[in-house]
Amino acid sequence: MPYQLLLGNPESNTHTSFGVLTASAPMLKPPYFPAIVAIHAGQHMTISSIIRNNDDIYDWAYSIVTEVRDSQGITLMIHFESGLARAHNQSEAAVSWQPKQPGRYELRTFAISGLDSPQILSRVNSSNVVIQDANNNCDQSLWQNVYGPDRLKKIDECISVTGLIRTIKAENDGDYHVLIKLDSEYAELINQENVKNQNGNLVVEPICQRPTSQRSVIAACHSFNGTHMEIPAVGSRVKVTGSYVLDINHGGWAEIHPATSIVLIERPEADNNTMPPPSPQEELRFLSIDINFAHNPIVRGKSQTITVIVTDANTGDKIKDAMVNGTVTYASGKTTKSIDQMTDVNGQVTYTWTIGADANPGIFTANVTISAPEYQDASKSSFFTVLSNS
Repeated sequence: MPYQLLLGNPESNTHTSFGVLTASAPMLKPPYFPAIVAIHAGQHMTISSIIRNNDDIYDWAYSIVTEVRDSQGITLMIHFESGLARAHNQSEAAVSWQPKQPGRYELRTFAISGLDSPQILSRVNSSNVVIQDANNNCDQSLWQNVYGPDRLKKIDECISVTGLIRTIKAENDGDYHVLIKLDSEYAELINQENVKNQNGNLVVEPICQRPTSQRSVIAACHSFNGTHMEIPAVGSRVKVTGSYVLDINHGGWAEIHPATSIVLIERPEADNNTMPPPSPQEELRFLSIDINFAHNPIVRGKSQTITVIVTDANTGDKIKDAMVNGTVTYASGKTTKSIDQMTDVNGQVTYTWTIGADANPGIFTANVTISAPEYQDASKSSFFTVLSNS
């Protein structure tokens, strides 16, 4: 049965004690961990709020009111907890909650003087939370085909979100890069790296969706047995299900990767048809590569440094976080050195090693292949001469 709270509107209270306390916006915490991202129906949670006494002189006795409302504004739970707020100090108030059904909920907290002739001591603070369906189905076998899984910090194995598709781009690692403008109830899934680098959108990546020439990805996708998705058109409202991760190689922006499904909820008004993913030729741009040697020629037994610089072929902009895969082949024909690094903020990779004193003199060859999101793979070779000691 819904509850009814007969305290009037705290915001309109004019009693002199109003505002003497501050109750922070409530947040959810699991019993054994300091923070959570996704909450599933049936989980035991703690609703926590910090009570601060703004009075520098007097202690104040209080009852903290914690309220849970559903998406229709109906109060489903209300809890009173009494305490004493010491002068110019703060304490935590917490109440246990086990959401039964998935959906959107509003959590509200404020402080009153007590249950007898209550006076309002603080403003109402509230926060919105989304409870996930415990029956969300994520295909965890997709992780076997994720290229470089160590670069992804797994936060939640399976969540579902809704929002609008902003862009769809083909990546040269075989994935699609889908940007989703999340509905407001999922806003907390976005971090500052998403704001800075993805215009505040969530990155969604269906993996192994198209052929690739990137060697390390070919191996990862060789056994792929998942779904080849038909991605709805840009502007469509969709439900996305998959693993929620942070991409460490890109500053820790938030992604759903790998995505298990992207399900159409509502088509864009101007488009009644599903739009197939864009072709790589329409989406990918081109890279320019410079290979520089610290010494050319160089005497064997000395240290050599190779610097690879990656830029946009059209604009000249330095490309950060491009993958550089390379080899150095000695004059003997034996490949003895490998380069596998990401470019820095200046679009550069440097590699230093010592050429053996007994290496055959002659022409040494450096071969590099570059992969970067939204760019066509590029390759280049360059040469330097190694001289004998004499």
